[in-house]
Amino acid sequence: MAGENAPFNLFLTGPVGAGKSTLLGRLLRRLNWRIGGFRTRPAFDGTGMCGYCIEPFGAAHGAPSSLIARRTDRGFEALTSAFDGLGASLLRKALEDRFDAVVMDEIGFFEERAMAFHDAVMACLDSPLPVLGVLKRSGASLPRKIRGRQDVRVVEVTSDNRDGLLPELLRLVSERHLTGASPFLEGAEMKKTDAAQFVRTAREVFAPLYPVVAERIKEETGITRGRCLDLGSGPGLLGLAVAEITELEVLLLDISPEMLAFAEEGIAERERGSRVGTLLGDVHRIPLESGSVDLVVSRGSVFFWEEPARAFREVWRVLAPGGYAWIGGGFGNGDLKRKITAQMRERDPQWEPQVRERTSDFRLKAFRDALAEAGIEKFLIDNDDRGFWIRFAKESRGGRPCR
Repeated sequence: MAGENAPFNLFLTGPVGAGKSTLLGRLLRRLNWRIGGFRTRPAFDGTGMCGYCIEPFGAAHGAPSSLIARRTDRGFEALTSAFDGLGASLLRKALEDRFDAVVMDEIGFFEERAMAFHDAVMACLDSPLPVLGVLKRSGASLPRKIRGRQDVRVVEVTSDNRDGLLPELLRLVSERHLTGASPFLEGAEMKKTDAAQFVRTAREVFAPLYPVVAERIKEETGITRGRCLDLGSGPGLLGLAVAEITELEVLLLDISPEMLAFAEEGIAERERGSRVGTLLGDVHRIPLESGSVDLVVSRGSVFFWEEPARAFREVWRVLAPGGYAWIGGGFGNGDLKRKITAQMRERDPQWEPQVRERTSDFRLKAFRDALAEAGIEKFLIDNDDRGFWIRFAKESRGGRPCR
């Protein structure tokens, strides 16, 4: 369990608009933890912004939320009962359910008189679980208490330093033994031993799903010729499955040299060297010309993208007119999902809750927002036994519907 060796709590602070919550989200995606706790966000009614509400972090559809501050003619009126009710219960639940970490996004001044909420915050900080959160620049008593603890590290975020802070935050977490049973399995941080373990699981447990997914992609996109790009390919199992049943030239792109070494082995074993190659690169900066790819596929990578909107813009850029993107994660069909889930329960008890979090309504909304920010107006998102898939097409002159 994360944090059992030594309690350690990390809070981000800084001016309004510095990107504190965005940076916290990027950090959490890299850590790949089961998260409990809360987040606050603006609330809206028919006339516009009416205040702020609190809701579970990673809220699913229909999850409760409560108004914590109401807009009035004289500013905002704090609603203490919401903090002492829903806010405190979310923190207690995070401890009872033994998540990997507790998130508090954010702590400020609205909760000044919510003593039950104060007690719940302190109980989390006193627990073995790491707490990650955001602190407003406020002289209120609760932020002062948090800053004054010896087991709390407060990091200042500004518009000048935010883009370079993520590696430092990951280092802080790693040094304090917070990585637990969920190692970093993406990006340049992947070690050779981690890559080998990941590939072994992919080949022993997940291998049967890739031909099924590839066949569905072929049938629904109708793309069988041109160039295919497998983003965050890992050992290349999806790209290789696409190559087996089409005439596409396939590029396996990954940021990890260790993963691409395993992908090269897979290419050689299947004797696909003439049509399948590897490409070292980052999904946020795809090293290909604009309009040069007919089909973009990706399974499992999207959940670890640091800046999904930026990555989606890159996918759109490299797609040729009439090209199609099929991005997400899944098992192919319900039967495979049940078999793989049973095997993974035995290998990693944390795996199934992580899958639920990655396909939650909270994540669905985050992906919708990222696609909108990327300027992609027409897309489909499936979330069923076959998988969690984001699909969109770059229309040619004649138009290609996203089907």
